Amino acid sequence: MGNIFLFTIKPKYHNPMKRTIITSLFILFAVIGFAQEKATPYNPNADAKADFKNAIAKAKSENKHVLIQVGGNWCSWCIKFHKFATADTKIDSIIKADYIYILLNYSKENKNLDILKTLQNPQRFGFPVFEFSMETGYCFTHRILVCWSWTRGMIQEKQPPS
Repeated sequence: MGNIFLFTIKPKYHNPMKRTIITSLFILFAVIGFAQEKATPYNPNADAKADFKNAIAKAKSENKHVLIQVGGNWCSWCIKFHKFATADTKIDSIIKADYIYILLNYSKENKNLDILKTLQNPQRFGFPVFEFSMETGYCFTHRILVCWSWTRGMIQEKQPPS
């Protein structure tokens, strides 16, 4: 009796070239996927005090309010909201019509605690956190806890009652 366990099964259509092409494509797409640049809307080196002061002055001259989004490039929800607010032309035009929109960085590199203290420490609510300021400099904090996809659908599909 021969050894029946020492045999190889070859596929009916064994094509090493096809396997090489598929493997190469898989590696290519994996490299492209990981090589994509991350969104970094927040600038850790920005002067938050100067940005806030300039935004208040601009809001006063244009008769608008200031919308401050506090967060960081490490915060996925902060980046999602920023994309949501700027990519959708309807939302972007609403914000630009009534607000001066600034991003205030909070990260390991720069926590901006001095300006956040002036704003009554909104970071205590988590991130993203939004400060709405009148042109007088008075601020109030609002923590938005919503599902962005649901909100986006509501904004696009529903019109406010007139």
